[in-house]
Amino acid sequence: MKKQGWIKLHRQIMSSDIWPKHPFTDYEFWTLLMLKASHKLSFVEWNNMRIKIRPGQVLTSIIKLANETHRSRDWVRLKLANFVKMGMIIWQKQDYLFTKITLCNYDAYNDAANMDSTSDPTSDPTSDSTSDLTSDPTSDPTSDPTSDPTYSRMYKECNKNEKNYKKGKNENNNYKSLCFLLKNKILQNNSNAKIDISHWPACVRLMISNDHRKTADIERVITFSQSHSFWKTVVHSMQSIRDNFDKLIMQANNKQKGFDGSQSNRAPGRPDEFKQSGWSQWPT
Repeated sequence: MKKQGWIKLHRQIMSSDIWPKHPFTDYEFWTLLMLKASHKLSFVEWNNMRIKIRPGQVLTSIIKLANETHRSRDWVRLKLANFVKMGMIIWQKQDYLFTKITLCNYDAYNDAANMDSTSDPTSDPTSDSTSDLTSDPTSDPTSDPTSDPTYSRMYKECNKNEKNYKKGKNENNNYKSLCFLLKNKILQNNSNAKIDISHWPACVRLMISNDHRKTADIERVITFSQSHSFWKTVVHSMQSIRDNFDKLIMQANNKQKGFDGSQSNRAPGRPDEFKQSGWSQWPT
């Protein structure tokens, strides 16, 4: 089945018996925001204030959302912050007065031009007709809402957040790949090792962003540490890699050049070399 097209979902579903009574999931929370979003330009009275609401915007509060989702306020804040990172919403907080949420790309999915031409939106008197999108006398039916400077800025911010989210997701995958590399190397040396990598990606991120380590160098250090007779007994976490990185990278470079600091690679002129050459004592 192709994931194309769309369906109409009437707001009356929020009053039906099948509307969730349990703590909301992320999807149910997102559905709630879509159903609560205004479909036309309007003005809402809120705490003795007259606030302008555009299509795709929700005027609410954290407390109200927490009650509607059967969740805590912290959960609501966390999910709203995640939606912002994913480029799905713009979250405008007005201290403790109210919260205004703008759904990104709302117009693209609710434009009258995208409606099915074979459907009759006026056949059901309870349905939201397409004319309602421009029925407000203060709105201009011929204007493009995205031409508004405020809207334009919002959509640019949405696109920027979406790109940053995808970039961060790709970077997080790179972090995890390094973590799994170290985990697998450790298990190769000790199959009974108990390993918790939940905090490792954050450590990798700090090595790259704060310590300015290269991904290739981190990978090389991980491989070296688990093949070295001493370091494989010391390095059992990504934090150990970070703490000993300078020593590890130096020794890894020396090994690559053919010098590992062992006794067999002592520099000429040391006492052992004279003994091997037949000298019985250090020359004077």
